[in-house]
Amino acid sequence: MKSASRFGKIPNLAFDGDARNHHRDPERNTEAAQRQHFKLVPEARGNLTNAVELLFSTPPQYGLSKWESLQAAEKVLKAFISAKGAKFKFTHILKDLALRAELLGLPLIPRAELRDIQCSPQVRYGDIPVTSREAVKAHQAALSVCGGVSVSLLRIKGIDPPVQ
Repeated sequence: MKSASRFGKIPNLAFDGDARNHHRDPERNTEAAQRQHFKLVPEARGNLTNAVELLFSTPPQYGLSKWESLQAAEKVLKAFISAKGAKFKFTHILKDLALRAELLGLPLIPRAELRDIQCSPQVRYGDIPVTSREAVKAHQAALSVCGGVSVSLLRIKGIDPPVQ
């Protein structure tokens, strides 16, 4: 599966501002608030990097890898919602975040990709076993979701994305 190539490289949408404060006033629809919410994107890129590192760690941490993939997808969806000036739920349920983002204009996200990524927080502790195949599939789906949402975020910024 080469879902990430469909969108190309995930762009760096970093802005000045404090990412730790992204949750304080998500309903502000100001340019400064929108810029601040884009800080979630570099954090999502870090989650994607962590997902790969955990796949290849000794011993491999497949559950943690899948969790990092979830975190990446969650953050880009929340960044999109915030960039549109809307409030997002503090949830790990991707289908709820995706629906909210889609209602705000995000192109539809394949639900199979969301299902491949979705996991319980218990995967972090090994309470729910995750196979290498599941972790890789989650990572590939997260790359696709993050890439697609990033294209939409670029358009919000007024930047013509380098992909279709």
